[in-house]
Amino acid sequence: MCFSDKDFIEIPKIEKRIKGGFKMIYNEYDRVQEKVIKSQKDMCIFLALVKSFTYKNTEVKFNIKSIMNNCNVTEAKVYTMIKRLIKANMLLKVNRGYYRLNPFIYLPYRANGAELQKEWIELTKDI
Repeated sequence: MCFSDKDFIEIPKIEKRIKGGFKMIYNEYDRVQEKVIKSQKDMCIFLALVKSFTYKNTEVKFNIKSIMNNCNVTEAKVYTMIKRLIKANMLLKVNRGYYRLNPFIYLPYRANGAELQKEWIELTKDI
């Protein structure tokens, strides 16, 4: 059997732009989870709180009753989780009942990271 030489034609790689955006989770996200989540109910509350934030909703007033019903927990349990997240620097209380998610730990899908991080720095510089 004899091998013959073949000429290969290089096909240029076509790059596709992904529409929309992406969510970004930084290393600190895992550390926060380790600190604040103690049970499955805590995980349910944590996910409900984080999912409340979107690229349009960067400052959120949580629907506590909805979280209580979905996770089958008490109101005190939800507020305890919020306090833990504030202490872990993942949430910032900006006004009565309104919170912001730390964009250096988690960026929602399609969020403008640079803008959110700039706002976060402005909000936390006096703290």
